[in-house]
Amino acid sequence: MIGSTLRELSDMYNISERTILRWQSDYSYLLINKITQKPMSVYIVHLDEIFVRMRGTFYYLWDGIDSVSKWLFTEFTDNRTKQSARKLLRHIPPPHKIYTDDCFSYREPIRERYGVYFKQKNHVYALEKINVKIT
Repeated sequence: MIGSTLRELSDMYNISERTILRWQSDYSYLLINKITQKPMSVYIVHLDEIFVRMRGTFYYLWDGIDSVSKWLFTEFTDNRTKQSARKLLRHIPPPHKIYTDDCFSYREPIRERYGVYFKQKNHVYALEKINVKIT
């Protein structure tokens, strides 16, 4: 199925090539919207940075992935600093939990971005429940 030509698809399903082209023009925008839409809120986010080599130069690839393995944001940087982590967190909606690999670059930007309500324990930043008494 993947990599099939238009003629192969029309022969496989016994429909005309024009029908396949019409479906493609009618429904491709739905697929693009589904792929590119960003969630308003997520429950769990996994943050990770990977050291990669591209065209002979080494970079850090920063990833923000939600609990259903959907990429929220990806960025290449030259170094592993707090500014790079801030840039990554700027594009991620507020989660309930953040899983990291305990990189030193995450601690301060997470507290700055989401406030003191996030508490760290074993590479996990969890949103604490806040009980406010109104008097």
